[in-house]
Amino acid sequence: MMDFLENRRYFLYPFTVTMSKAYDGLSGLVRNELGQDPRCGDVYIFFNSARTLMKMLFWDGDGYVIYGKRIEHKRFQVPAGRVDDLGFYITPLQLLQLIRGIRMETVFRKTAE
Repeated sequence: MMDFLENRRYFLYPFTVTMSKAYDGLSGLVRNELGQDPRCGDVYIFFNSARTLMKMLFWDGDGYVIYGKRIEHKRFQVPAGRVDDLGFYITPLQLLQLIRGIRMETVFRKTAE
């Protein structure tokens, strides 16, 4: 069920999306606006304009899967990702922090002493 966390890349869609979009609408955005193949196994992450709703789209080998989350009383904090020729992507750890509603600026790495 949660196999979207293993061996995948996680791309943030750079614009807000109406959350009424489903499989065909979201995969069409990936194909037509990002120029990527939504069937490649990568996870594509979409937000509404208020950043209170999030959908994740990926291909699991025989069909599209959408996971969604609505956050209450706050907004999703979009992490600082990396940009390259493929687009704007985040790490699996950043994805978990995003899903759990962890504010990115409050996360610090412990340094070795």
